[in-house]
Amino acid sequence: MKMFKYREFVNEAIDTKIDELLKSVASEKATFDEIGVDISQYADKEIGILYDDADFNANLYKNDLKKSELQSSLDLEDFLIGDIKFFFLYKRETPKLGNPKFIILQYKYSKWSTIRIYRIRDNIRNFFEKLTAKTIEFVDNGVSYIYQTSNSGNNWKLMNIEKKTDTYKETLEKEDIKAIIDSGIQIKIIE
Repeated sequence: MKMFKYREFVNEAIDTKIDELLKSVASEKATFDEIGVDISQYADKEIGILYDDADFNANLYKNDLKKSELQSSLDLEDFLIGDIKFFFLYKRETPKLGNPKFIILQYKYSKWSTIRIYRIRDNIRNFFEKLTAKTIEFVDNGVSYIYQTSNSGNNWKLMNIEKKTDTYKETLEKEDIKAIIDSGIQIKIIE
């Protein structure tokens, strides 16, 4: 189940768009031909059908690839606008914590997109950080308080700790953030 969305009480957009998420790791759209798959037979299908398909999995094996688990933003707490289902493709000899070669995904704003594949160019950690990490700033009486979260806004850590006060504590919970905003202090999304 998705977390309480910050946009419900933040006027400035705190959410991440799917294209921003992809830019964090993907260099360009790849083609399914690169992994030996005829995607036309999956054109109007849900990504789970592709993921479980015996022919697809046989082609991965032939092309020395292995897949990660199928993941869904519906099961994650994130800042994503819309929903995404995805899995990664690795060279078979790549260790579990290694960087994948491709990401296969399907996303939904109002309806599910076609299944797409992208070549990974950067550390996959950037992908997950973009999903769950944000930096915000409050300016109260001319004093700037900068907070970061890496767990989708459940907890926020004050970065300029020397400015800590009773209100702007070392760590804040999402309810504390809401209380500050409700008091009239503006929030600025830095990243």
